[in-house]
Amino acid sequence: MRFLPFNISLSWLARTLLGVMILLPVLSLQSVSESFKGEITLIKMLSPEERLTYFGLQYIMNQHQKKQFLFLTTRKQRDEWIERFWVDLDPTPTTEINEKKIEHDKRVKLARRLFNLKKAPGWDKRGETLIRFGMPSYRARTWGNIGFYRMTPPGEVWRYESLDMLISFHDFSLNGEYIFAIKPYGRSARQELERIKNVNDLFKYDVIQNIHPTEYMSPDEIKDLVDFNPDEIDYIADPDIRLEAPKDLIAAFEEERLERAANNFYKYMKEKPTIYSFELDRNLLPVYFDVTAFNGGHGKIRTEVNFAVPTNEICFVSEKGVLEGEVELRVLVRDIEMNKVASAADVIRATRSGTESVLEPSHLPGQVVLTLEPGYYRLGIEAIDLNSRRR
Repeated sequence: MRFLPFNISLSWLARTLLGVMILLPVLSLQSVSESFKGEITLIKMLSPEERLTYFGLQYIMNQHQKKQFLFLTTRKQRDEWIERFWVDLDPTPTTEINEKKIEHDKRVKLARRLFNLKKAPGWDKRGETLIRFGMPSYRARTWGNIGFYRMTPPGEVWRYESLDMLISFHDFSLNGEYIFAIKPYGRSARQELERIKNVNDLFKYDVIQNIHPTEYMSPDEIKDLVDFNPDEIDYIADPDIRLEAPKDLIAAFEEERLERAANNFYKYMKEKPTIYSFELDRNLLPVYFDVTAFNGGHGKIRTEVNFAVPTNEICFVSEKGVLEGEVELRVLVRDIEMNKVASAADVIRATRSGTESVLEPSHLPGQVVLTLEPGYYRLGIEAIDLNSRRR
């Protein structure tokens, strides 16, 4: 191997570093609404890079965690806090890979690239939805419409098949910033003026007074009465005829399905505002465990993690005429600062003949033993079916 000479001038290096710095945007905080008093003041004390990190994490942090992070005084403390934060959320705590962090970082980068804004948090409501739930299964544009009574702005519709969720967005200000669509309720000012005019005309010629006791009705009830016109709607007075009237059941079912999917968005935002792809896998391996501790002598604590895996949940593979199942048990111990202290693993095996109709025993037992110093710990516990990879 030969090393080729290469000269770098100071001016070239300065321009390059300047270019890198320019790629990191400084977002305007004018549009940020505080989740607690003084939040914006604390955000201003962060570096541009830390602000982007904070805005991406805001959807999975509660108010207490936000305060914890923002009240830290140094960059090192905040970096360490975020590291511990992700360790606590790791869906596979005994491995080196944090699937949740990897997917979250990808979503934040994609939201910033696809739906970029120059004001905080750096993306519009489409970006927020992407960070919360990932990219949709189906995405379509909806065109704006200017009607006689109201205007519908252009927008987008996102469909999440796995969540049975439908989300509508509107570019309400026609500036490229999309917000969650708001379903219009009530009437426009033009409609209300026309209703008032119709009521006044009917009062003028004594039409209403001769038919209805308007002295006992509110103004809105009178306007609703004037609006009611069976000749202009699909209305049949006879209940027997209404039952016999043909209906488009497919359209009715589809409308009900869409309404349910739209309502699911508000349900998820309230009950589970962030969902990651690995959480959609319902085929998890059930496992039961308990942790017991004994005096191990010499100031040590013998810690036993006892497992029980349902035998009927284990995948058995034929090997030389015998069905074999293998489950790996893993335990990782961290101290209160989330530093790794100890780890251990074991593999338990079960065999049975192909003629057995009932699996005995009903649960496969296993145990992992560790030796620890007295103290407080956090345990990450996993069981992995080595044949099916269910965990």
